[in-house]
Amino acid sequence: MRHIGYEQRTGSGYTTTTQCEVELDGPTAIPGWTGRYRVKGIAYYSHYDSMGTTSNNRRRGVEVILEAKSPRSIKVLEVNTDWTPSR
Repeated sequence: MRHIGYEQRTGSGYTTTTQCEVELDGPTAIPGWTGRYRVKGIAYYSHYDSMGTTSNNRRRGVEVILEAKSPRSIKVLEVNTDWTPSR
């Protein structure tokens, strides 16, 4: 997932995300917003820190807000990550 690989910053700034897998639940309609849906899931990713020469595995909850005008016209409006360790 591009958000985890490029937009999320971890560690000292000398890090590279090396692997990312995302498990997503089915979409749920957002009440009061016609055509907007929320998708929740978990992102599993690995990153390498060149300053400490360490590799770490992490997981983080993820929420994606979508706008669907039709089944073929879907736009990602927002990607949020959750730091809660229980996810």
